[in-house]
Amino acid sequence: MTEYLGGFEMARQCDEKLDAPVRVKIAAITEGNFVFTALSEEKDNGQMEMLLGKWEGYAESQGENYIMTLDFREDGQVEYMAGWVQSEAAFLSTGTFAVEYDRMYLTFPHDQVSGQDVNWESVYCFEVHDDTLEMEYLSGDSLNIFQKEGDVFNYSRVTAADSGEDAPTVSGESISSDSGEFVLTAEDQKLLREHLLVPETAVVEFQIGEEYYWSAADATVVPISIYENGVYVAGADISKETKELMTSILTYQH
Repeated sequence: MTEYLGGFEMARQCDEKLDAPVRVKIAAITEGNFVFTALSEEKDNGQMEMLLGKWEGYAESQGENYIMTLDFREDGQVEYMAGWVQSEAAFLSTGTFAVEYDRMYLTFPHDQVSGQDVNWESVYCFEVHDDTLEMEYLSGDSLNIFQKEGDVFNYSRVTAADSGEDAPTVSGESISSDSGEFVLTAEDQKLLREHLLVPETAVVEFQIGEEYYWSAADATVVPISIYENGVYVAGADISKETKELMTSILTYQH
């Protein structure tokens, strides 16, 4: 009996009826006589690892510019933020995500900005192309007002090069925000590295984001991002006053 992997793989489709790509193993027993065996695939096909890190998308509506960010973490948590560009967040929540083939299942229980329970449950079809994340809204609660069922919204991977902020500063040098009102000293950076489990041997850079008011904690917080070789590997939004970790906490990912 001759056996070979001819087979085929079905193209990815965002259709609820399609459970997964299919590969077929063909065993040629005699001429004109074949046996077909479906080969199993892992449910995430490596997609979950490709998602890890921070992504951002932009949209314009009625003269207003909006930003949406997704921060996927290795422990299955994800933070979603939506708001106005260069302004405060309108929605901020930390929830969970799960991947099954090309499906992404998201849950967000609580809005930290309003302090209200929202209990969002969303289903998206997604695909990662290098530094672009395509998300097609399938069902449940839409993450933004710009998508209806079947619409695709693209997010870009956040790195030091494309963040739109000033270039990061190498760890160990004191850095300040654009306004000069917030300073991150060398000692502050050392403590942040320890809290975020950044190895002492890692050569990293720090970047200060745009501060915003977090009503749930009644505090002004400052986003701090840590990059290694241009890739976002850790970060947190910290208290402007005490510099303690507050939210959006991502421990070292390498």
